[in-house]
Amino acid sequence: MMEEKVKSILKQSHVSMTKARIVILDLFLQSKNAMTHHDFLSNPSFYLDRTTIFRTLNLFVDKKILLRIPSADGVNRYLVLQTKDSVHSNFICNACKKNHTIRNDCTAKSKDAKRF
Repeated sequence: MMEEKVKSILKQSHVSMTKARIVILDLFLQSKNAMTHHDFLSNPSFYLDRTTIFRTLNLFVDKKILLRIPSADGVNRYLVLQTKDSVHSNFICNACKKNHTIRNDCTAKSKDAKRF
C-alpha cells in the first residue's frame, strides 16, 4: 500500500508525520514527472496553503527525500530522490515547456545494461 511506503520513508528520514507531508509525498510517489509548488496549489482534491507546501518541499530536500531541479524559467521542480535501482534524467520540452522524466528501471546485470 502506498501510504505505508510514505510513512516508512518519513520514519527513515526522521520526519514527523503530518497530514500535509503524507499527502505531498504520496503525490510525488504516484507522479511520473517532476512537480512544482503550483501543482499542489492547484490540486482540487485537497487544500494546502502556500507556506505549508513551501516548507514541506524544503524539508524534503534537506532530508534528501526530494531532489530540487532549478530551471531556466525560474520555477523549481522536484522529484523523489533517485535510488541505486531507479535512475532518471529530466528534460524540458521546447514545445510544451513541461519537464519530463526519462527513467531507466532496468535491473539487468548484463554487459548490455551498461549501454543505457
